[in-house]
Amino acid sequence: MSLTIPFTIVYADQEPPLKTFNITSNRSLEATEETLEETKETEVEETLPSDENTTEQSKGDKKKQEDAEDENKEKRETSGESIEVKTQSELIDALDEKAKKIKISRSINLTSEVNIRDQVEIDWGGYKHDFGTSRVFIREGDFDVTFLNFKAHGAHNANSDENTIRNHSLIYGNADRDWIGRQYKFTGRIIFKGSFDVVDKTASTVVRAPYADVEFQGAAGNIDMWPKRSGEVEWTNPGWIYLVRAKSLLVNNSNLTSNSLPKFYGRLNYDNSNNDGKGLMITGNSTLDFHNKSGVTGSWEGEMVESDVANFSITIDQGSSVAFTSDIKITNEENAGIIQLKGSNSTVEVKNNGQLDIDSKYTASLRIAGENSRLAVVDAGKLNIAQRGDDNKAYNAGIRMAQAGLSLIVSGKDSNLIVNKEDGATPAIRFEDGGQNFDVQNGGSLEVTNQGDEKTYGTGGDRGNQAVQFIDTSGFPVPSSFTVDGERSNIKLHANGGPAVDATAKMGLNFTANKGTFLEVVGETNAVNKGIVSGKWVKVNLNNPTYFDFRNRRKGNEDDAGAFLFQGNEESTLDIKNSAVAFWLKAEAFQENFDLEPTENYAPADISFSGADLRNFSNASIDIGNADLVGNGAMMNVNRISSNNQVPEVDQLMLPTNADKRVYGHVSVPEGVSSEMRDAWEDEVSLQVQVTPVDSQKEPVVLETKTILDISGYNPWGDEKPNGGFFEILMPENKFLSEGDKVEVISAEKTANNLPVTELNEEKTTIDITPPEPAVLENENLDIKTRTIRGRGEPDTVVGLWVNEQFIPETSTEIDENGKFELEVPEGLLKPEDEVDIVLYDQANLASELKDRPITNTQYGNRNPLLETLSYHDAEFSPAPRLLSYGELKLSVPEELSFEKAKRTGVLTKVKANSKGRLKVTDQSKNKGEWSLRVSQSMPFTEQDNPKIQLEDVLFYEDNNYSQVINEDEFEIAKSTNEKKI
Repeated sequence: MSLTIPFTIVYADQEPPLKTFNITSNRSLEATEETLEETKETEVEETLPSDENTTEQSKGDKKKQEDAEDENKEKRETSGESIEVKTQSELIDALDEKAKKIKISRSINLTSEVNIRDQVEIDWGGYKHDFGTSRVFIREGDFDVTFLNFKAHGAHNANSDENTIRNHSLIYGNADRDWIGRQYKFTGRIIFKGSFDVVDKTASTVVRAPYADVEFQGAAGNIDMWPKRSGEVEWTNPGWIYLVRAKSLLVNNSNLTSNSLPKFYGRLNYDNSNNDGKGLMITGNSTLDFHNKSGVTGSWEGEMVESDVANFSITIDQGSSVAFTSDIKITNEENAGIIQLKGSNSTVEVKNNGQLDIDSKYTASLRIAGENSRLAVVDAGKLNIAQRGDDNKAYNAGIRMAQAGLSLIVSGKDSNLIVNKEDGATPAIRFEDGGQNFDVQNGGSLEVTNQGDEKTYGTGGDRGNQAVQFIDTSGFPVPSSFTVDGERSNIKLHANGGPAVDATAKMGLNFTANKGTFLEVVGETNAVNKGIVSGKWVKVNLNNPTYFDFRNRRKGNEDDAGAFLFQGNEESTLDIKNSAVAFWLKAEAFQENFDLEPTENYAPADISFSGADLRNFSNASIDIGNADLVGNGAMMNVNRISSNNQVPEVDQLMLPTNADKRVYGHVSVPEGVSSEMRDAWEDEVSLQVQVTPVDSQKEPVVLETKTILDISGYNPWGDEKPNGGFFEILMPENKFLSEGDKVEVISAEKTANNLPVTELNEEKTTIDITPPEPAVLENENLDIKTRTIRGRGEPDTVVGLWVNEQFIPETSTEIDENGKFELEVPEGLLKPEDEVDIVLYDQANLASELKDRPITNTQYGNRNPLLETLSYHDAEFSPAPRLLSYGELKLSVPEELSFEKAKRTGVLTKVKANSKGRLKVTDQSKNKGEWSLRVSQSMPFTEQDNPKIQLEDVLFYEDNNYSQVINEDEFEIAKSTNEKKI
């Protein structure tokens, strides 16, 4: 508020008064008289006396100037033009002139307070403005202040006291009181448009307007805030500074990001205690992506959103997306929540395709501590909580509802609430003091998973790896309930190493699952007498849901196997209506039976149990028969109970071949709302398969079967064979299918309840995979000089040569209609001892769709196997005939034999012969006979220059110690070997 006091000082010896003063205070009326005196000294505007003529002229000039300024101002207001300013003083002048639009054309460093007293739009130009420790002060009134293209840096005062840091802001909407306690409020709107950036580790709240509404309308930018005291480099207290502290905050069609944001929004009783129902709304496809990764630890608050007033609401809708990530560690239980609502009747609502993601490393993601408050995810809204850990604190659950009478609602198709706690033993969701309700309806889905700390726990502990925990701190607990209602509505609760729902022994629990719904409760307790659902009493009503599953995964050992499901006093009941129910007995849990086929699987019926831990069988509309279920202990003997009214699917009908006497296929059954497929159990599904012969003169054959655990014949899946869920049908009279026969599943249904199967897989046509019968050859022998191979084979097939297991395509020859062929062998193709297969090919296509296609099915057609019989499916394929290529008996001699230049010396000298090559005898004929190699010398050695000089009996054959002269008489040196080198 501004106060101007005009007064005059009259001097004793002069008339009229010579001095006139205006005293102006820009401070609020909260100021004291001492402060006013200071203002007199510093803000006095002095007007000196002047000559009378000059005074009159000055008055006229001043009047003209004022008239011109008023005229220019009126023109600007009429035309909507902006006043351009470059300095803080020009900005102040424009505001004092009540300009409606102001455009700042350069960066400004604020050195003092800037006051706004009326509606105005200021375009900050996107320049960085350093507020220092100064602020923009919006005075009392109800009007709009619009900031465009705002970019600022600021800090708090250098001292480090908490109040200074907590109360300072760059923009302040008046909420001060004067010295007599009167409050002066700014109750209008502060609107941000265009770019919005807070830069350079700003260490101050940006907007504090306790009685005003703050709006981001089409704004976009980044926020860099760093709460620290002067001279410090580490975060001081992220609970002390906010982006916005105001009566309400609206984010519409805006996109804001931050990698360093202490607190996003606060609505505090300290600022404004009115319970006006205002709060935080994020709408119009806005995107907020905020992170607080300071890693600091403290007992103070460090939440992204905080409220301690009643009737506060958070609403995220119209496709908006909000993501909060934090690794802050809050050690005070009363402050621990990344989003925290302390006031009664508070609401968090995510709707209309809005999405809220909270990722917290230590502190509870969402804490709602006001009585009768509500968390609602509706109309395709999505809330995802990733609770990374819990700092070993029981209060750091993913969601903590810390008062009685709170409710959690998920409603509408594609509305999902997912809580995933990744580490630590604290529950994923924690309810306190009873009277809380889980309501999932109209196609909504609630999924809670606690991955635990790799240990197993019983019931009743504060930190027991529970998916959901109910505890009583009031001493007067009232029952809580889970209700799932409406087509495809779903509740899924999974706990690794603990109970799924634990209400200790003080609080009763109601579970209700109605027709068309899904309820899945899975846990693993540490003892045989600890159930995965625990309460003072447990009352479960299952009214023909599409799917339910209660499963305790404790294995134990053969002497201490499994654990039961429900733990409660004698008031406990289990009522199942019109459901096909399967039971697993815990005695087999050490073999992990809970993931295998059930002990009993009944047709649709009404079944009831009662008593402490449901130890009494009450009644059933069918004959149960199993003594463990109707006798002593009843449900205490069971570690899993499930009903599945989802429709199975014939997901595989294996492609039949003419090598098959059987038809194979596979059936899967969907589990849970996500329809995760499992193999059908033995006899779970009954099927009819029709085979229609390609021969139109023959009638179709209908064959019946049921699902089985394993197949008895061949494996058409190869390495992709499932673990179960098969069906297998042997053809009548053990006959092979013929190429072109049609095979289809014409009907299937669940055996227990006759639920028809609609997905039957498509009809399959039998393909040709069988090669022709092997050729019959006329040739008995084959040698390297053979040019024609003759024989007989199936008409209209092709015959070709394989040489040493390599196909020679150019040898392919068609077999005529009489089954005869003459196959030409190219010259030079064969070498002695080549292995030659005469292979027949039919005209069949490459069967690439077969998972176990045989090697004999090729791009050229089906061919005979080589050398050995090939077993494939129900058939055996005989090998092609093989011939060995033969040669002849052959002697190879050295190209040259030399004794160098031996000289006669008259002295007996031994000279060894040198040769290129060696004597070699090779016998490659088919019928190898005896042979011998003999040597002789037909002519004596003769001197080249004098032929009359000759040497006789000088050539010797030596073999080890044997020596024999070589002359005109032959003698034997080798015989009867296939190959002899000499």
